[in-house]
Amino acid sequence: MSGGETSWEVLTKVELDSAYISEKLLNLEILLMQVETRASDYVGTGTDAEDAENGDNTSTCDRWKLQNVEHQRHILQLYEKSLAKELDLEKKLTDSRNSADDLKLKLRWMNQLQKCLLVIKPCKRLSLQTISQLKHRNMRL
Repeated sequence: MSGGETSWEVLTKVELDSAYISEKLLNLEILLMQVETRASDYVGTGTDAEDAENGDNTSTCDRWKLQNVEHQRHILQLYEKSLAKELDLEKKLTDSRNSADDLKLKLRWMNQLQKCLLVIKPCKRLSLQTISQLKHRNMRL
């Protein structure tokens, strides 16, 4: 662990990052729904009254179609950017979850290793004491 952080601290940070990314993803989905709502409410901004007075309905219709196409292109670009950000956030979330799983596995392994060491140390001391006692007995004989 870098900077003297314990595995629990790192795991906590990863979980907080995961929650933060999930919240951002939710915010993006809400934003996407708002954009969809606004797109469906869009009304052309042509000067219908002026064109109707001039008898130029075809020009108004063409202008409205052009604006509608441009607006749809803009909405699609917004979708594309939003989806790219969403995919990036999902990748980061997956990476964070994988890191958390790795840390949990390492922590479990370290705990098992610690338990093994606690069992081995007394046995090692006992065997060293036994060896030294046997040496002393052999010297006496």
